[in-house]
Amino acid sequence: MRMKKIIKYLIIICLFLIVLPAFSQDYNFKPIKQQKQEVKQESSIMPWVLVGADLALAGLGTYFTINGLNAKTEYENQLNLLDNTTMDNYNKLLDMKKDAEGKLNTALGIDIAAGALIAYTLVDAFLLHKIFPEAKMTYNPKNNEIKFMVNKGF
Repeated sequence: MRMKKIIKYLIIICLFLIVLPAFSQDYNFKPIKQQKQEVKQESSIMPWVLVGADLALAGLGTYFTINGLNAKTEYENQLNLLDNTTMDNYNKLLDMKKDAEGKLNTALGIDIAAGALIAYTLVDAFLLHKIFPEAKMTYNPKNNEIKFMVNKGF
């Protein structure tokens, strides 16, 4: 129960660390018509995709971590209740141990991927946009072409 609270608090902290900086911007006071036109021209779905992928992987990692820890706890409880004297009990405990280890290994892989994606999102939000303020990426679906343009006026 205590682990679930810790995980919930970590998810909330990650949300505040990811969502707020990803969409923070300098607001300049211009007429409303001009602001609406600029927003229409500069709106991008990429910050939403990055944050959505972060949240999805973090949630999936949390689910698999809790599931793996529950399987490990169940194995440890059964280990205390069952004895290893019969072959059936031994096989049951061995299967439960393999199941718990597999779930925890899956959770570890997903958590590593989520951490890498969150780190990339933070680097993208705080560092890459300051180094390359005029970087733009476009995709043309007609000929499956991706263009990445950087203003080199440093």
